[in-house]
Amino acid sequence: MLKEAERYKVVLSANKETPMNVEALTNDIDFRSHITREEFETMCEDLFVRSTKPVEQLLEETGKEPGEVHAVVIIGGGSRIPEIQERIKKVMDREELNRNLNGDEAAALGAGFYAAGLSPSFRVRKVSVEDIFPYGVSATVSRGATSTSDKPPPTAEIFGKNSKMPLKKVLTFNRKDDFYMDIKVSNPERLPECVSPMIGAYNISGVAKAVAYNETEKPKISITFELDRSGLLVVTKAEGKAESWTEEKVAKKKEVKNATEDDNEGAADDST
Repeated sequence: MLKEAERYKVVLSANKETPMNVEALTNDIDFRSHITREEFETMCEDLFVRSTKPVEQLLEETGKEPGEVHAVVIIGGGSRIPEIQERIKKVMDREELNRNLNGDEAAALGAGFYAAGLSPSFRVRKVSVEDIFPYGVSATVSRGATSTSDKPPPTAEIFGKNSKMPLKKVLTFNRKDDFYMDIKVSNPERLPECVSPMIGAYNISGVAKAVAYNETEKPKISITFELDRSGLLVVTKAEGKAESWTEEKVAKKKEVKNATEDDNEGAADDST
């Protein structure tokens, strides 16, 4: 039934109505019905509303007006649905959308060409692509087991939204106990529905060993975060920096006058 529903959705993209027939749906009984494009659009209204959200968000974040956009090209299977096309035309204030790309092949060919440029096995024209991570990322750091503070644990921003990938950042904390971090998306409203903002949790251990070597109040713990080209965020390194004080006696050197300077001063006296 799902397979046939998908097929009739495609048929309704080019036709205003279509009969529906599924042979031997259950107990050798055939299913026969009829559906119009208007009925299909009514059933999918909640999905059509979501189709223009990315476009509206992009205009808001870039501060652009629809008239400042040179071309509007949509790709993907859903772009063939007339209702989606009409909604995007309305948001972008267009009479027609650009159709100069093959919606089925454009993304695959572009990805393949870019992958060939990254591989040492192929020699192709160099293409520069700047990809961004659409979400902000923050880390909530615990205060440690021996902390008596009633304040909530501090939160530090790791990457701001729309950061270019790949990216690396180092955060430094003053700690004397082991601690853990919760890494989350800082703008969860941009996530798809039913997707958790939680990215990962890390337990930073071994801090007590750094304390044993450190002669100041608290050793500095540096955490390295990396966001790769695929948009995957990982903690690649955690290092502790210990400081110690050493006293050393330095003998004060006596000032010795340069011999040439003495000769010059003597010559000057003789001339006078």
